[in-house]
Amino acid sequence: MLGRIALGFSLAAILLVAFTLRDGFLVVRVDESSPETHHIHLILPATFLSAGLALAPTDKLRQAAEKAGPLLPAVRESCHELERSPDFTLVDADDPTDRVTIQKTGRDLRISVLSKGDNVFVSVPLVTIEKATDKLQSFQQPL
Repeated sequence: MLGRIALGFSLAAILLVAFTLRDGFLVVRVDESSPETHHIHLILPATFLSAGLALAPTDKLRQAAEKAGPLLPAVRESCHELERSPDFTLVDADDPTDRVTIQKTGRDLRISVLSKGDNVFVSVPLVTIEKATDKLQSFQQPL
């Protein structure tokens, strides 16, 4: 009997982990070198973004939806098409002090910015952007 209970809890834990990690990970790395050195490295399951949107105040989500307005369908469709495309670099801008790179790699959109010794890297699963867009579209006021 105890074995079946333990098996049930184990299966529930495995399903919970699989559900949490199914969309991939949000990765944020910030390395600042001036005036003080700071390193922030965050790796979170992308599912946490959906949970964060569920907990966000409705009025703030409505304001964000109004500001994004007509761009939301385009963002959603772009993410959908990027998921189906092969890996490539969308932007690779370089000047004497800064470098910006935006790439589609696997199922992720990766943004890297190097500026005067500071380094910022963000990786977001495209499906997470689609889900966030859907959530914001649900808060748009009908015309």
